[in-house]
This record gives sequence, C-alpha cells and structure tokens, in this order.
Amino acid sequence: SAGHHGRAALASWHANRGTSGHAAAPGHAPAVCVGPFELARHCALKSRDNGRMVLELPRQQHALRRPAAEQSLLRALREHLRQPELVLRIEEIEQTTHPTPAQRQDEDRARIQDQAEVAIREDGVVQLMQARLDARLQSVRPLGAATLNDGE
Repeated sequence: SAGHHGRAALASWHANRGTSGHAAAPGHAPAVCVGPFELARHCALKSRDNGRMVLELPRQQHALRRPAAEQSLLRALREHLRQPELVLRIEEIEQTTHPTPAQRQDEDRARIQDQAEVAIREDGVVQLMQARLDARLQSVRPLGAATLNDGE
C-alpha cells in the first residue's frame, strides 16, 4: 500500500540520517541539532498518495515547526523519494495515529532497560552476591547504552 511504502520510506530516510542530517560515524551518536531531521523524528506518516504526504506532529512538539525546518524536510523527502513535486502537509494533533520514530526509540530503550534489569535480577551470581555479601544493585545499564559520562 502507498501508506506502508511512505512509512517505510520515511523510516528508511530517517534511519540513514542522524538528527543533524548527516550519517553518524559507526559507534558514535549523531550530533544533536533541532532542524528538519528532529522534526521528522517526531512526525508520524498519516498518508501518502498522488504526490502528497501528510505527517502528524503531536502538539507538544510544536516548537519544532519552523518554516526553514519544514522546507528542508520537504527538500530531503523529495530527493529521497525521487518525487520533485511532492507536497508536504504537517498536521498538529493531540496524539499521533502511528508511533513516531522518537516514540519508537523511547519504547525500544525502555524495553531494553526492562530486559537488562530482569536479566541482572535473575542472574545466579548476582543473587549469590546479594545473599552472601548483602550487596545491592544501584543501577543497571544495558550493554552498549551511552551515558553523558561516556563522552559519546
């Protein structure tokens, strides 16, 4: 369906870009920049047909809507989709119909964090150390998760 292809194209385009619009170096987080790519991360595809694309943006992300960001996003989508006449409309709504890339990323992080916490609590060595040494877990961080102290 056109909607599925549009979502796949938007996800593909977004997955290949950092929030700055440039591909991130392997193993490094992309630079943070509020612009067209950050706007795209917070939009969900509502529809795409006949050269028109409608994105939904939660009202709480209204600050991301700037004419320059919208024009840059439109140019990038036209290039990525090879549709130079693409018309883009962004609708502000209370709740998006489909999850946005930012929401999916947040959900993935929460799921991975939950899995890491369960795995460490159920680990036999950890349980033994807690029982014998009166040890306590202070925090759990999944492997590969960056923190501000990591310099990434």
